[in-house]
Amino acid sequence: MSDIVRNIVERKGIKREDVLSSILDLLCSSIGSLTNPTRVADTINTRQKRAGENIVALNTVKSYVEHLSDAFLFTECKRWDVKGKSYFDYPNKYYCEDIGLRNARIGFRQQELTHIMENIIYNELIIRDCTVDI
Repeated sequence: MSDIVRNIVERKGIKREDVLSSILDLLCSSIGSLTNPTRVADTINTRQKRAGENIVALNTVKSYVEHLSDAFLFTECKRWDVKGKSYFDYPNKYYCEDIGLRNARIGFRQQELTHIMENIIYNELIIRDCTVDI
C-alpha cells in the first residue's frame, strides 16, 4: 500500500504525504460510516495539534480524497433525499474498492463485519451496473 501512496504523491505532486496517509487510514477505518471532509480535517488537525504540526486546510483534504478516488482506492456513495428528490452534499459514505487492500493498510484491525459486508455488497452492486445511493 505504501507503493500506491508513493505513486499518488508522485503523480499528483502532493506536498503532504503524511496528511494523505492519515486520510487513507481514516477512510479505511470508517468504511460504511457517514463521513465528510470537514470531519476528516478536524480529526487530522486534532492529532496534529497534539504533535505541534501545521493545520490542514479543508480544501487540501477534499482534493486528497479526490486523488484517492481517482486512484481507484475509494468510491464515494452519495446520500439521496427522498423528500427533496436531490442529493445531499455531505455527509456521504466512502467504500474501499478492494477490502484486501483496506485490511492490509490497517493491519486487520477494526473487523466490523457489518461494515465490511456493506462494502462488499456495494462493490458487487456497482460491478453489476446498479446505481447505489444511501
